[in-house]
Amino acid sequence: MPDIKDFEPGESELHATTGEMVGLAIPMRQGLALHFESTFLYRSPVHVYANMQGPEPAIHSKVEFSLAEANLPSGTYPLPSDKIKNVLYAIKWPGDDAIKTYYAKSGQFVLINRPQELYMAGNFKFETDAVDNTAYSVTINKFELRGEY
Repeated sequence: MPDIKDFEPGESELHATTGEMVGLAIPMRQGLALHFESTFLYRSPVHVYANMQGPEPAIHSKVEFSLAEANLPSGTYPLPSDKIKNVLYAIKWPGDDAIKTYYAKSGQFVLINRPQELYMAGNFKFETDAVDNTAYSVTINKFELRGEY
């Protein structure tokens, strides 16, 4: 389970990379959709964090994933995949110390991995547990990350 410090930029900021992540959170029992975009997007050579901020700033959420290996070949990978590991959505509600974690149900991941060049893009879909009528789906509609090693 992720540590709360993962929600804050840390030493991985040294590997900051341009990018964006935009998406939609849709409660399954309501018609209200929450749009969000990344406020931080940073990576180590094989690990990516994106802290997201929606309309309620007290809610901390993130998307996280890692590549199976630093030299993973360029290509398109459907999710779930053993090449793109631990694609997860984590959320911490205000007043609750617990961090709830959900793994990707579906999606697609595009990777261009060349010497001195890294490009990742894709879309992911997560679904939360149906507890206390708070189940919802989170869809990352657009994810794009560019950088150099």
